[in-house]
Order: sequence, then C-alpha cells, then structure tokens
Amino acid sequence: MESITSPEDRIDFLYKKLDYFDAIGNIGDDADVVRSRLERLIKRESESRETRQSKKIRSVRTQINAKIPKTLDDLFPNPDIAQSCIDVLKKAEPPLLSKNEQFIGKPKGALCVWIDVLERHGLIQRQSNRGIYAQLISERLSRSTSFYIDESMFGRYQTRAEEKYRKEFEILLSQVSQKSQAGK
Repeated sequence: MESITSPEDRIDFLYKKLDYFDAIGNIGDDADVVRSRLERLIKRESESRETRQSKKIRSVRTQINAKIPKTLDDLFPNPDIAQSCIDVLKKAEPPLLSKNEQFIGKPKGALCVWIDVLERHGLIQRQSNRGIYAQLISERLSRSTSFYIDESMFGRYQTRAEEKYRKEFEILLSQVSQKSQAGK
C-alpha cells in the first residue's frame, strides 16, 4: 500500500474512494453514508490545506516585514556606529551634510556611493530593494528641509560622485569599521 503523507495525497485518495463508490452505484443505505462522510473529509482536508497555506503566507510576510528597516539607523547591525557613519557625510570635502543634517552638497549620487561603501565594509545590512535606501535617506534628511532622492539613482553609476567621494568614503568608513571592531 502506498504512503499517504501530504494533504494533497489524502485529498486525491479520498476522491478516488468517492469515485469508486460512484462507480459501483448504490449498494444500499451504507453507500450514502460513506459517500457523505467522504465528501465531508474532502471538504475538511481542502479547508485545512488552504488554512496551512494562508498561515505560511502570513508567516513569510511577517518575516519580510520584520527585516525591513524602519529608519536609516536600523540599517546598521551595530547601532553604535550609525551616527559615526552619517558623520562621514559631514566630514567629506566638500561636505554633504550640515551640522543639523541638512543636505548641502552636490551631487546627490554621493549618497549612492556612500551606501555602496557602507555595504562593502559590512557596516549596513544589504537590501535587495534599493528603494529602501532611497526612502530611509529621504526621510532622515528631510526632517528640516524637503529632501528627496529617487530610488533609480541607486541603480546607475554616479560618475561625478564616484570621482569626487569614493576614495574619501573608503578611508573614513574603514576608520569607522576599525574602531567598531576594536570596540568588540
């Protein structure tokens, strides 16, 4: 006899039994009782399978939502270095942020380079959806002014920003990385 382990196998088995009873026809009062029991079992198994699937979907959605950072600081696995990494944007020459974290620099693509360097140094959690970076940076820097960076900028090569800021970000962020590892 074959093994019936999955819900789909149980439903198939019950349908085969139901087909069998349909094929042999009415063999008395017991056939109607068996038929109604089989139909109830099929219904229960189907509902049970749908419930399990919806629970799995909810569970996956919950896990995904739990992993999406709500603020720029949430990107950093080590919250102690978040402000140090943001301060790199103030220390850059020319600076990109004022002391009260208003974006004063050009080009905005420098923020894309900054994120890339943070990822390469393992200072932030990598996000497959680049729109998350755009949203979190825009929210953080628009506290006092209306600042917005489009997510499409994170998918393009930022020539001016690369030439102007990459090396400096590499140096400053490697120092932050070394300090954070020395503190562990």
